[in-house]
Amino acid sequence: MMSSVRFKTRQLELVIAVAETRSLRQAAEHIHISQPAATRLLHELESAMDVVLFERSRQGMQPTAAGLVLVEHARVLLAAMRDACTDTREASTGKVGNLRLGVFGAADPECVAVGVLGLKRHYPKVKITIKEAQLEMLLAALRDGELDLVISRVLATDPDEALTLEVLYNETFVIACGARSSLGRRRTVSVEALFEKTWLIPPSDTLARQHVDAYFASVYGKSPPSVIQSASLLANLSLLNRSDSVVVVASQLADFLVGQGVLRTLPVKMNRFSRPVALITSRVGVVKPQLEYMMQLMREHVRQAEGVAQDA
Repeated sequence: MMSSVRFKTRQLELVIAVAETRSLRQAAEHIHISQPAATRLLHELESAMDVVLFERSRQGMQPTAAGLVLVEHARVLLAAMRDACTDTREASTGKVGNLRLGVFGAADPECVAVGVLGLKRHYPKVKITIKEAQLEMLLAALRDGELDLVISRVLATDPDEALTLEVLYNETFVIACGARSSLGRRRTVSVEALFEKTWLIPPSDTLARQHVDAYFASVYGKSPPSVIQSASLLANLSLLNRSDSVVVVASQLADFLVGQGVLRTLPVKMNRFSRPVALITSRVGVVKPQLEYMMQLMREHVRQAEGVAQDA
């Protein structure tokens, strides 16, 4: 019966390799076994599960619907096995686990720092890895068991059966300029004056761009004539430093950059422009105690920050 199938590590590695290379020979080379051994492993697995996992075609070994499902499970299972091995070894040497975080670039840097540094104080030997990438790449890594947590902006209605989403805070936005820009010294800035400037805006294929375009439509009725599309924070800061360009930026990130002396916010309100930022975890497996501790620190930081803002 299907429930009695015992997967071998080599079988899981093989189905992933075949799916990626579309070749049994190349897959065998990739996992360092002979092609006859690979053929035998695949045959044993298909027989045990009573399914066909791959079909031969002119394009090579093509995974069937069942094969695609097993490939995704194989990635998760192998990642979990690696984690179990790593955590067990580290526990034997006095270390306390491994946490892998994925952060979308605009996430509140202060909130992330509070969580990470607080975790290191409580678990001094925990190993922390922080990866920054586009949201789609981070979520794929989370589903495959390569990350423990993703901190990112999300759509309020983001449905994903494989993931758990907890809104950490609602992110608001401001318009900002470089610290040396003449705009930053003005007490008032008209929307007409801003419209004449070069705007640094997110690329057209991003969620952030949809919100920026909606803002332009509601305030100006059209997009500014001069724009630069950029998803690079460092490039944006350099452009702002050398020009009178303006940018739409998350309030929390803007506060951090203002504190570093590299940005000034402009006295222009962006009403009805906000998005949720969430803690995203996988539904597969259990949440590590170190991760839960760090997330609680971040929740408390947000509550305190919101309390200060309300009192101001």
